[in-house]
This record gives sequence, C-alpha cells and structure tokens, in this order.
Amino acid sequence: MNKYMILCCLILIIYPAGLFAQSNDFRTSPEFTVALDYDNVGSTTASFRAGGKIFYGIAGIGYNWRAISDDAMVWKVGAGAHIGHGFLFNTDVELKATFYSTFKEIKTTQYTISLLPGIKLTDQCEIYIGPDIGYMQTQHTGNEKLLKKGITLWDKESPTKLQHLYIGFTTGIRFRF
Repeated sequence: MNKYMILCCLILIIYPAGLFAQSNDFRTSPEFTVALDYDNVGSTTASFRAGGKIFYGIAGIGYNWRAISDDAMVWKVGAGAHIGHGFLFNTDVELKATFYSTFKEIKTTQYTISLLPGIKLTDQCEIYIGPDIGYMQTQHTGNEKLLKKGITLWDKESPTKLQHLYIGFTTGIRFRF
C-alpha cells in the first residue's frame, strides 16, 4: 500500500470519528451497525458503521466475484450521513473508497457516492437499495469485466491503466445494535 492510500484511509476513518467524539449525540446515543452490501461491480462486503445521530464512519472487508484473483479482496472505508429518518423509511448518503487487492499491493481503486433509501423491517433491521456514482481505475488491463458494469458516463483505456466513471447501485441489509 503506498503512503497516499494509507493517508486517505486514515483521513476517512479518523475525521468522522473526531466529529463523533465532539458530538453530544454520540456521547448520549451512539449508533453501531453491521451491514452486508452488494454493488453492481460484484463486490460483497461486510461493513461496520459507527457514529452519532447524523454522521458515521464506515470500515469493511469483502470479496469481489468478477475481479482478477490478484484484486479479489475488497477493503472499504468511508463516511456517511443520515439525511432522512422516518417511522418506516431512512435515507443515507455515503462517500466510500474501495481498494481491491491482496495484502501486498493495491492495483484497483473505486470511489463512490451513494444515495441509500432504506425500509425498516424492525427497529434493528433495515434493507436498502440506491444509486451510486462511481469512479474506478485499475492497473490490471485484464479487468474489463470489473469496469464495464453500470451505466457508463466516461471511459479511458491506455496500455497500463483502465478508468471508468459510471452510475451503478448498492443494496444490502443492515442490523443496528
């Protein structure tokens, strides 16, 4: 992992955590959730979300079913915000950075912003599905299956790098405790 990726990961995790620590909402009523997500790129991730009444941080790990075996492991970090809470419905916005790699090197990265409306099944369980706008780049030129998913907004191919801007989706189930 290069030093810039590590710095981005730390900022995405520590900055929201700092906001939560300063928030009265977090001290009185912190929220912790575990989720299982699937996106249009073929990534399945188990993620942990922790935060306050409005902002929360995201950390997850998973597997991609379409990637080249070198890029099959998925690491996800991000931040989110609850923008609508109702009796039956919730809406969240999430900004996530996803890294596809082994433990040695990151060759594929994905950055997404997601709008996730959800339906509460119980007080602790919620399902959600929503659109993403994502940017993905890879140094594995054989990863076309991974990049050509969703509605393509922009593509760029070179001998050493593939880039893709797209509209996709994320779906999942979330449990609060």
